[in-house]
Amino acid sequence: MGQGSHLFRKMWGVESRRQNHKGDVACWDRDRFDGSKVQDAETYFSDLLRGTHCSSTNWYEGSNENHGFFQAGDAPALLGYDQDIERFCEWSCDQHNLNILNMFGAARKRASATQGGIQYNQCRNFEWQMCAANGYLNQQASRKIIFAHAPKRVRLDQLDGSPAFGQCSGYSDKACDGWAGFANDDIYPLEVCLFSLVCQNDHELFEVDAGEPFVCEIDVAGFRDLQSTLTRGSST
Repeated sequence: MGQGSHLFRKMWGVESRRQNHKGDVACWDRDRFDGSKVQDAETYFSDLLRGTHCSSTNWYEGSNENHGFFQAGDAPALLGYDQDIERFCEWSCDQHNLNILNMFGAARKRASATQGGIQYNQCRNFEWQMCAANGYLNQQASRKIIFAHAPKRVRLDQLDGSPAFGQCSGYSDKACDGWAGFANDDIYPLEVCLFSLVCQNDHELFEVDAGEPFVCEIDVAGFRDLQSTLTRGSST
C-alpha cells in the first residue's frame, strides 16, 4: 500500500477524486447516502465484506454511455485504464455484456431526496471491486473478473507505456495539482494494488493477460490488514 505519504494512501477523500491529507476526514467516515453524516469506519468495511449494497447500487449513476443493460446473463466485471476499457468494449460495454464502474453520481448532479444517487469516491470504487470479487454485480453470474490492461503490466514508472501515475493523466473533476486532487489514470494502479492485498491467490492476478479471467479468492485477514493500514490515514 506504500508509505503513508504515497498517493495510494491519499485517494480516499469524501468528494470524488479529492485527496485527503493528515487529519482529513476519509470517505469511510461518512454515510454513503449523506456525506454530511458521520459513521463508524467499521460500518463501511464490514458492508464491503458482506456485499451489503452491491445489488441495490446504480453503478452507472450519471453515465451517459453505459447503463448496465445486458443481453446475456453472464456479464463479468471489467477493469483497466479508461482508454483500454473503451477499446476492449469497442465503446459499448453494455453490448459486450461487461460490467464496468461508470459512476459519476453527485459529481454531475447533486444527490438529494428527490434526485437520488450517491457520491462517487474511492470508497465507492473499492466497494464495486469487492462486489465484483464476490460475483454480486448485476448479471455477473460468476466471480469472473477480466482486465483490459494486464495487472502485470501496470508500472508506476511508465516504462511499459502505461498512463502517467500521479501526473493528473486522464479525467478529473478536481483541481489536479499534485495536492488537491487526482485523475482517473491513478485509479487502476490502486485497484490492482487493492486486489493484490485482499486476494489469497494474488500470484494468479499477476499471471493473467488482458482478456483472461481471474477469480479472486478473498482473504479476510488480508482485507482486515488493509483496513488497518488505510484507517491510519496519510502521514502528510
